[in-house]
Amino acid sequence: MKKFLVLILSSALLLTACNKAEDKKAERVQVLKNLAERLPWFGDVKLMLAIALSKDQPELADQYFQESLDLKVKNLEKIIGYLLAREKYADAIPYYEKLIAGRADGDIYRIDLSKMYYLTGDLDKAIEQINILNNKIPEALKDYQDYVNMLTNDYQNQFTQEFKAP
Repeated sequence: MKKFLVLILSSALLLTACNKAEDKKAERVQVLKNLAERLPWFGDVKLMLAIALSKDQPELADQYFQESLDLKVKNLEKIIGYLLAREKYADAIPYYEKLIAGRADGDIYRIDLSKMYYLTGDLDKAIEQINILNNKIPEALKDYQDYVNMLTNDYQNQFTQEFKAP
């Protein structure tokens, strides 16, 4: 067990050092690949590797991402981050829902969930999330007024277009 902790801590320190310079990305990826080989049951490493590979090697990144999910990774923020980086907005929705349900401060993520619905074209659900947040924590919307205005405007335009159609 002690050997395992030393390996994890030393790898974490190395990753922190690698993260400080973008030109060391290849080194960071190699460290993560080595860790994934040594610790095949440790899904968080595979998720970190997927994130690191997401722009340069998207197919391989998707493979590591799926492996991390198969290993029941529970870091919802990192899962969501990966999906957003890959512009898989519809896939991010169930993870936002889990995040909201699983945390005492989860309602604050409703603005992000609303944006996912907006990006996938479901304006009704986007508005629904804003309404829920407005009923629970209205002050949370003050920093997002531009988004709320745009959403409301687009929703009204959609509604108007439906009635203008022959």
